[in-house]
Amino acid sequence: MGIRKSEQRREEEFVEQARAMYVRLRGWRAAHLEASFDELADQVTEERQKLMAGLLGELAAQPEEEPVEAEVCEGCGKTLIPKGKRERGVGHLEGEVRIAREYHYCDECQSGLFPPGPQTEADSTRMEPTHN
Repeated sequence: MGIRKSEQRREEEFVEQARAMYVRLRGWRAAHLEASFDELADQVTEERQKLMAGLLGELAAQPEEEPVEAEVCEGCGKTLIPKGKRERGVGHLEGEVRIAREYHYCDECQSGLFPPGPQTEADSTRMEPTHN
């Protein structure tokens, strides 16, 4: 079992990443003095999306400290089988975010679940057909 990051360490890492982004953007600007405002904005947007995608993924992930309760299949009512952590991609304005979360599976319905529910408004259902 891996060592869990403390909240303080997560904050320190984010601040380090933000500082590194700032340095990269200042360096880019120094190398592109003739860049238009739109070119500057495009560069800032690209860097911001990378930083925010990481933060969004961390915030959206199920906290490791919380125990996962037994989930029940919405289709048939049977207890879902925990299958460990799996990654799921979620598209957003901030870019593609990879989220590692507990994954549960229903043998009866042959559907999977990433608790505790939908990640985005686009997720109309909690169950996802899988190929197990």
